[in-house]
Amino acid sequence: MKNTPEVYRETWRKGVFLSLFIFLIISITSVNAQSRWIWQEEDGPANTWMAFRKTINVGTVPSEALVNIAVDSKYWLWVNGDMVL
Repeated sequence: MKNTPEVYRETWRKGVFLSLFIFLIISITSVNAQSRWIWQEEDGPANTWMAFRKTINVGTVPSEALVNIAVDSKYWLWVNGDMVL
């Protein structure tokens, strides 16, 4: 039989693990809820280059912007006509 400090320690570890897991799920869900894939309407031929453009309007220009990009091989990011990445 486990003594009381061991039971408390085990319970505390499980609580911490559960809290971290819930935090991770909430974080992933909020990111996915805001994400929007840019893709062509129908699949094209294999091994081709694709070029996409997304126009957004902002009320106030931020001092910084975070862009999450998922690509197969290469990408170039242009903002207001300047290549930034």
